[in-house]
Amino acid sequence: MKVNLKIENGNTTETEQHEVKKINVFQLQGFFKTIKEIIVIVQNDEALRGIFEDFANGANADTEVTPQFVATRIAGAFEAVLINIPEKAFELLSILSGIEKKTLMNQPVEDAFDIYDAVIEVNDIERLWARAKKSFGATKSAMAFMRKVEKATGQAQA
Repeated sequence: MKVNLKIENGNTTETEQHEVKKINVFQLQGFFKTIKEIIVIVQNDEALRGIFEDFANGANADTEVTPQFVATRIAGAFEAVLINIPEKAFELLSILSGIEKKTLMNQPVEDAFDIYDAVIEVNDIERLWARAKKSFGATKSAMAFMRKVEKATGQAQA
């Protein structure tokens, strides 16, 4: 799927087309590395960790989640939410779209959303996630079987 990139060249702005393609293994590796970095940011920020724990545990299930509610909850995690996490989100989009991060960050906001939409559409993220779970589940089952065999053969030899 093609997206338009606006590239500033001196006093002029040129429009280039960029083909968003299905992600490759290197992009997937970069994606997982960046996700891990986001998890570390969340784990190291007490206020942000508390927010995620509250939502995961349903602590606010009876509370209407409004923009004001969310803003109040994240106020204590200001640096992580407004600086670190968005930086990592654009890093993820750069990796998945194949667009240099600096070029991506210079795009108008609406165009950045178009790039995001193209990445989601081209890669069918839901299908990829289901496929990854299936493969990892098969690997987990195989490893469990191998441990059982190892344990059984180890006990038989003893």
